[in-house]
This record gives sequence, C-alpha cells and structure tokens, in this order.
Amino acid sequence: MSAAAVMTLIVSLAAAGCSSPAAGLSDLERDATTDHPVPVEVSDDALADLDVDTIRWVGEHDGTDLWLASGAEDHDACLLIYPDATDWVVACGVGPMQSSTGAGRTFAVVPDGATAPEGFEAVSRNVFASS
Repeated sequence: MSAAAVMTLIVSLAAAGCSSPAAGLSDLERDATTDHPVPVEVSDDALADLDVDTIRWVGEHDGTDLWLASGAEDHDACLLIYPDATDWVVACGVGPMQSSTGAGRTFAVVPDGATAPEGFEAVSRNVFASS
C-alpha cells in the first residue's frame, strides 16, 4: 500500500461548467518536459484516475512538488502533491478542487477565469497553495 493510502485527504469538489475533462486548465496546454518526471515512488495504481499523457509539473511550493493532469473518466483534473517519498497523494475531482494532506499542506486547482480561494497564492496558472 502506498504512503498516499495512509494520509488524511480531504477533497472538496464544486460543480463546474466544463464541457470536457480538463477544459479551461491552461497549465495542461504547456508542452511536456522531461525536467521533472513523476517520482518512481508514485505507483501506477495511484495514477489510474488520471491521463498520464497529460501530466505536467506545474511548480513547487515550500518543498512540495506539484503535477497537474487531466482526469480519466469522471474527473476534470488530478493533482499529484509530492513533498517527499513517503508523504505524497494524488487527488482527482471535478471543477474547482481543494486537497489537504495530513501534513497540513492545502492546494487548489482552479480553472481558467475562476477565482482562487481566499488566502491562496499562485503556484501556476491553475494551481494555488494556501499561504
């Protein structure tokens, strides 16, 4: 079982008017790079709910690396939150989404044109971190 399974994860979801998965996420329109590959500790099972061809490293906040991807099937987007090899999590959802870990890290995925949650700072165009 991965470290993600033992972490506390709170995912808040809100409905969005997106017509297709990942619609309105400019971060996913960037070219993929090999500079920041997904860490080997992140299992294939943990990546099952996302489209691995769309995963993009979007930045780092206080030592935590962040990747965004289109979700598979019923998810608009998935966020990989990776502070280290043991405390990582993949959260998927629909529309604006906030993910919190047991370590107190909170991140939000916000579609283009939507307002970031109060008290959050931009990590990328679509990913925000609580400050």
